[in-house]
Amino acid sequence: MKQSYFFNKKESYLSAVQVPARFRFYFTVAVPAMIILVTLGVLRIAGELPMLDYREADIHTAVVATLATLARLMIAYVLAIVVAIPLALLAEKSNAKRFLLPVYDIAQSIPILIFFPFIALAFVKLGFSEGAAIFILFIAMLWKLVFSIIFGLNSLPNEIKQTAQMYNITGVNYLTKILLPAIIPQLTIGSIFAFADGWNFVIVAEVLHAYIPNGVVANDLFGVGSTMVGAASAGNETLFVYSLIAVVSMVIVLNLSVWQRLLAYAERFKF
Repeated sequence: MKQSYFFNKKESYLSAVQVPARFRFYFTVAVPAMIILVTLGVLRIAGELPMLDYREADIHTAVVATLATLARLMIAYVLAIVVAIPLALLAEKSNAKRFLLPVYDIAQSIPILIFFPFIALAFVKLGFSEGAAIFILFIAMLWKLVFSIIFGLNSLPNEIKQTAQMYNITGVNYLTKILLPAIIPQLTIGSIFAFADGWNFVIVAEVLHAYIPNGVVANDLFGVGSTMVGAASAGNETLFVYSLIAVVSMVIVLNLSVWQRLLAYAERFKF
């Protein structure tokens, strides 16, 4: 009876790993294509800010700026995922957990903003201002994702772990068929909060002249954060409102088209 129970648990869980065709298309074609297109848009408009007159800018500026900021958020999010999963898997090891969890907790408690002036200046001197923005957004997202993944790994039932041992599921198979599916629900929730933190940091990430000695507006990065600051400074209330509406609209679109779909998909991995 016990073996039959484990078998059923194993079959039901591993069957959930089979991704439907629509989701395979969504995550392997549609989403990467959107990231590439938006990123190309950032590269094209990166040099526009010095010539931008915030007193005359209109709704078109607000929309393009929001897309530019979204591109930075996407790049930072992908990098945060790539780093967060190995960090969480490393902490999941019983012999490393006792040491790494306090280290992670201290790391997330350090206010990264106090170091950002030095970080921004370093990237600007390297001629890679975009790197400063992406780095601060990456840090803002990273620890939300790490601890979400760790929570997902800790919520994996012992029955599933025992089933994996019984059927000799080890190595890469254990990672792809047991651990990675187990983190999907918490990773999805953590991603929503991480992306929200990223939106909260866009003004800090894009208005670089505030952190550079003798900085000027030309040092800023084109995006919705710098556009809102520029519009407020220029007294262009219309542009400021347009930018605010563009951000809220983008958040709603992402929630309905991405996060809600991911939450529905993640339900199949819950116990």
